Amino acid sequence: GNDSSTRARATPGRSVNGTLEYEGDVDWYRLSARTGQRYRVTLTGAGDTPVGDPFLRILDADGNELALNDDDGDSLNSAIDFIPRSTGDVFIEARGYADAYTGGYALNVTATRAPTDSISGTRSTRGRINLGASVNGSIDFPGDTDWHRVRLTTGESYRFTLTSSGDSPLGDPMIVLY
Repeated sequence: GNDSSTRARATPGRSVNGTLEYEGDVDWYRLSARTGQRYRVTLTGAGDTPVGDPFLRILDADGNELALNDDDGDSLNSAIDFIPRSTGDVFIEARGYADAYTGGYALNVTATRAPTDSISGTRSTRGRINLGASVNGSIDFPGDTDWHRVRLTTGESYRFTLTSSGDSPLGDPMIVLY
């Protein structure tokens, strides 16, 4: 299938072989993802006529993109390290880059325990910041976000800043208020 009604499943530790039969063909696989797990998803050309440039995306049930990868390192094959924010089904999309490739592919998923993080990226965060204070933190792994709770007063104006520093500074820090 090529949408969230697919019956095809991806299971950690089991390789799935498929074929993109025509340019623009897309195959979706359902993955039952769990919080606390890190998933490594790879899509490689395989078989007698391998797909020339595999393109990989992870989507939610509504088709919203959660992660994507075109080329992994020096290879045209694709790989994603994905840590879900909630337990539930996500969908792995196998396709050719720019919908311009056909051929066989191998889809592999592995699961390992996600790295621990002292500041969570959810509403239940233990991270706190007081007005006028600063907090030092770190982004510990790809996809990590640190949420800090702050108490604000209606009608007041606030300025928030995020700067990158230290031995491994963030290349492009981003701050979002919820």
